[in-house]
Amino acid sequence: MLRALGDFEFREIDLDASDAGGHAVAVGSWWAARAHDEGVDVAGAVIPRLRRSFDRVVGLDQETGVAVGFRPDVLHELDAVIKPNAVYRDPSLYGRFLGAQTPDGAWTDSKAPTRPLAPAPDDLGKLHLGPPCFITETGPMRAVRRRLLSPLPRLAHALADHALATAVRPLRAARPPRFTVHFRGSLTHIQRADALRRIAAAGLSFRGGITPGLGTRAIAPERARALMDELRAEGLVVDRIPHWRYRLGIRECKAVLSLVGHGELCYRMGEAWAARRVLVCQDLSHLRMRFPLEAGRNVVYCRPDLSDLVAILDDIEVNFARYVSIAEQGHADWRAWSAQSIDVLRAGFAPLYARG
Repeated sequence: MLRALGDFEFREIDLDASDAGGHAVAVGSWWAARAHDEGVDVAGAVIPRLRRSFDRVVGLDQETGVAVGFRPDVLHELDAVIKPNAVYRDPSLYGRFLGAQTPDGAWTDSKAPTRPLAPAPDDLGKLHLGPPCFITETGPMRAVRRRLLSPLPRLAHALADHALATAVRPLRAARPPRFTVHFRGSLTHIQRADALRRIAAAGLSFRGGITPGLGTRAIAPERARALMDELRAEGLVVDRIPHWRYRLGIRECKAVLSLVGHGELCYRMGEAWAARRVLVCQDLSHLRMRFPLEAGRNVVYCRPDLSDLVAILDDIEVNFARYVSIAEQGHADWRAWSAQSIDVLRAGFAPLYARG
């Protein structure tokens, strides 16, 4: 997206090329992990080599969860690390297996297993908070993405975005949407299956289900396949649908449920605010991010282990009038933040172009 904004020159480099050099170079955590697996000494050989040609060596953490995606030795050698989505308010949490990388909602448990390769406390100061993933759902960012399309698809996407945006209307307690909650997503985390089973067992009305596709976090692939078969037998697996139909389905619900997947944050958060619906998600108060998230103001938190999820959704269904203001405030905050989203994106990637 930064490339599409036209303010920066980005290019892949060949370390052996004579013109390999510049102000800053980004090292992706996925690349660094693959290189290590292939026997490459990223910390001791690659980064020192990059320093001979670049002023700054910046890590781009591609881990979608809050955990650091770089090995401690690599993190130590980098000048800064752009950490999209969120960072822990308590740095000590980086030393444990928590959050999206665990199956049971242990997000801040001080008794969680420690990481054998935990980041050094002094190196955690290099983490630079990047933009949250749902920034891609703002109007300005969607316009940037459309620039990358050919003319006809660009026009079609622009018309669809305009139609969906103009169809959004304020919620009215006197005429609430038909369904309680909306959730449609793939089985990227086992807690998604847990949540849907709880909702279905409670008899709450919902739109959506689990869509086909594996890649489930924190459990083995064979267990994920067996779980999908179980969910299909329970009627909780649904087909994929076009994005416009997905967005229209949200309008039929009072609330939108955002659940942990590969990471703690999800694009669904932005979709909920944009649609003027009550966002319900697992408690994120232990995280810092570039969005003014506040429980009871623009979001409703449930416990990370989902133990109170049904009670919260039931209260939204029965006492919807109490939650309309949360949906409206979320929408207002979303619009204000969206208007600044290009600046948020630039601030999040500042280590790549900041001088000094």
